[in-house]
Amino acid sequence: MAEFGHLELRAFSKAIEDLYAPVSWSELPLHFYSVVKRFFTFDFFAYHEIYDDLNQRAVIYPDYPFDLLAFTTYLHQHPSWMAFTKHGAQGVLRITDLISLSNWQQTDLYNLIFRPRTQDHQVGFIDSTSAPRLGLALNRSSRQFSDHECVAFDMLRPHLVQAFQLCQSLGNDSEPHGHPPQGYLEVDATGKITQINRRAIILLQGYFGFTSSELPGALRSWLDKRQLTFRNQFAAGSDGLTIFGNRKSLTIRAISPPFAPRQRLVLRESDEERQSASLREMGLTPRESEVLIWVSRGKQNSEIAMILGVHTRTVTTHLERIYSKLGVETRTAASQVVHEVSFGEVAKSRT
Repeated sequence: MAEFGHLELRAFSKAIEDLYAPVSWSELPLHFYSVVKRFFTFDFFAYHEIYDDLNQRAVIYPDYPFDLLAFTTYLHQHPSWMAFTKHGAQGVLRITDLISLSNWQQTDLYNLIFRPRTQDHQVGFIDSTSAPRLGLALNRSSRQFSDHECVAFDMLRPHLVQAFQLCQSLGNDSEPHGHPPQGYLEVDATGKITQINRRAIILLQGYFGFTSSELPGALRSWLDKRQLTFRNQFAAGSDGLTIFGNRKSLTIRAISPPFAPRQRLVLRESDEERQSASLREMGLTPRESEVLIWVSRGKQNSEIAMILGVHTRTVTTHLERIYSKLGVETRTAASQVVHEVSFGEVAKSRT
């Protein structure tokens, strides 16, 4: 067990006190960075909000430009990411706790994302109790993170997670310039909302005319159906509901087991114009972007052709070009790209 001196413990105590200071959701990554850098030497600090094992928001300090598509494509090669998201690992881990440095340096992910800044060493964690999940990582080019540093980071970890959850539960009322990236609410078995943040209220008002503490009827029916389909073992597709508005859409996902006494829901809005702009930045034409957005909404080629007033073969040709430009082979993979760029103000700052 690592030993900490008196001055180090006093600094740690002060950092924890500062960590719980109220900040807005958008300010949270910088706030965490300002606390963590008091104790650790690193080149880059990476903050992640993870939902369905995907980056929902990520921020790097200092700024680190990178290829988002490459990062997403090869994320399965990240040993720590897989240990936390797929195998239930807990606590703080170094990459070299799981794989040798030489093997890590042979991966596509390392060569495309980490090698340009020679970021050989990383220590981090992904929490399993929050929704979305909090992930933090420290990266540097020289000198492995010591056991002492790992213990210190692990001591700070539960306080970081609790501050993250507290910021979310307070409803982000301190947000002065916009809204957090998602809405969040909890509802009990009777349909009464027991916890909700400001963004969720705004989204429910916009899409359902929400005016009370009761879950809108359409969402209550969807939750009941989700429970029924789970009981009948036909749960595929039952965990998400998408409602389309005027060039925008709202996606609701349940992040609790179907029979949990309280259901936790995450609400995220996508803007078609923002999606299209992000896809054009990736090399797609305006029409290709339009086709791909309709694909992501579950439309078949014949349906898209009717919507756009073109031949089905034209849609097929557009899709072939889309696959080639994005480096994917299936509709599902192409649709995932739309999901990844749905929040343009977030996607540009991910790791």
